[in-house]
Amino acid sequence: MGVNTMEILSIGEKIKRARVYKGYTLKDICGNTISVSKMSCIENDKVNPEEWILSQISEKLELDLNYLMRDVRSQIISNLEDVKSGKNAKIEQEALYNIEYCEEYRYYDLGFEFMHLLFNYYIDNGQINLCQSNTSKYYELCRKAAGEKRRLIYYLDIGRYLFNSTEYYQAASYYNTVRKTIENKSTEKDYDLLVRAIYNEALCYTFMKDYSKAYEIAHKLIEFMDYVNDNISKAQIYNIMALRAIYANDYESFIECEEKSFEHYESNYRLMAKSVQNCVFALIQNGKNQEAVEYLERAIHCFNNSNNKDMIEFILNVIDILLSIDQLDRAQTLCDEVLNHAINSDNLRLIEKGYYLKAKILAAQGSLNSAEMYMNLALDILLKYGTKKQIYARYMEIGNMYSRLNNIPDAIKFFSLAIALNKKI
Repeated sequence: MGVNTMEILSIGEKIKRARVYKGYTLKDICGNTISVSKMSCIENDKVNPEEWILSQISEKLELDLNYLMRDVRSQIISNLEDVKSGKNAKIEQEALYNIEYCEEYRYYDLGFEFMHLLFNYYIDNGQINLCQSNTSKYYELCRKAAGEKRRLIYYLDIGRYLFNSTEYYQAASYYNTVRKTIENKSTEKDYDLLVRAIYNEALCYTFMKDYSKAYEIAHKLIEFMDYVNDNISKAQIYNIMALRAIYANDYESFIECEEKSFEHYESNYRLMAKSVQNCVFALIQNGKNQEAVEYLERAIHCFNNSNNKDMIEFILNVIDILLSIDQLDRAQTLCDEVLNHAINSDNLRLIEKGYYLKAKILAAQGSLNSAEMYMNLALDILLKYGTKKQIYARYMEIGNMYSRLNNIPDAIKFFSLAIALNKKI
C-alpha cells in the first residue's frame, strides 16, 4: 500500500488502515502474542504500543517500522521540514492541511510555523486578500502557541502584509513594536529580528516621504552590523545606507553601498529586486532621473542569471518605474520583450501586470483604442485575485480611459462599478 508522505495518521489509524486494506482480522495480526482487546485499544489510540508489538505488526502488514513508529507530532514536524526545504511545492494545500491537524491535536507551536510560511507565501505571490482572510487564525495560533519570539514574528508578518497593502503607517507601528521590544531587553537580544524591524520601519517612513524619520530610524542599523550573522540582514543594512547616501546627495557612497548590498544578497533575487526599487524611487524623488535610468540598466544586467519568474517580475517593475519618469521608448522595448515570457509563465499576477503596463504605455503614446483592449484583458485577470481596493482603483482608471475616448456609456458603467464597490470597502 502506497504512503502519502504528507498524510497525517495516528499509529492506531495506520495499523487499522493497513489491516483492513489487506483484509486481515484483529486476530490475524495478533497471533498468539498480543491480545485482541489490546490490539483494539491500540487501533483506537487508547493504548501506546510497545516497540516489540510495532515490530511484529510492521512485519505482518509489510509496513516500514520507522513510519509506523512516528506519532502525529513527528509526522507534522517532518511535513514542516519538507515545506521549509521546498521538497513539497504545494505550500498552500499542505500548510492548510497540517494546520488543521495542529489545531485538532493542540500543537499550536507547529501550527504557528505553518501559518508563518503560508502568510509569507501569500505575500510573495501577491495574494494579499488571502492574508487578510487568514489574519484572525494567525493571531489565534500565535496567542495559543505563546512565546515572545513568536509574537514578534507575527508582528513582523502583519507589518509586511500591511506594507504590501500600502498601509505604511500601520505597518510602521508593528515594526516599531518589534524594535522597541527587542531594544528594551537587557539580555538575549535577537539581532536578526531587530535589524528586520528597523529596516522595514525605516522603509515605511521612506515611502511616506517622512525622510527625517526614516534617517533617524535607519541610523540605528549601523551599530548592529557586528551582531548580524545573516547575509540578507547585512544586505538590507547596506541598502538603507545606500538610501541615506542618495538623500545626502552622495552618489559615490550610494554605489559603494549598493555593490556591498548585492554581494550579500547573493542569489536572493527577489529581495535584491526590492532593494533596487527602493533606491530607484529615492533617486527619482531627489530629481535624479538620469541616474535612476542608468542604475536600472546596471541592475537589469545583474539579473540576467536569475530564474525566469524573478526576472519577469523585476522587468515588469522596471517598466512601471520607467513609465513614471516618461521613459516610454525604453519601457515599450522592455514590455515587448517580457510580455510573452509573462504569458508563458502561467502566473496570473505576472500576466495581468504585463497586460496592464502594455495598456499604460499605449495610452501614454496616444493609442487609446489599443490600450482599451489590453486594459480589459488585465481587468479580466485582476477580477480573479485582486482585492476590492485594487479592483476599485482599476475601475476608476478604466472609467477615465473611456472618458478620454469620449465613450460616455462605458465611462459611466465603470464609474458606477467603482462607486458600488467603494461602499463595500
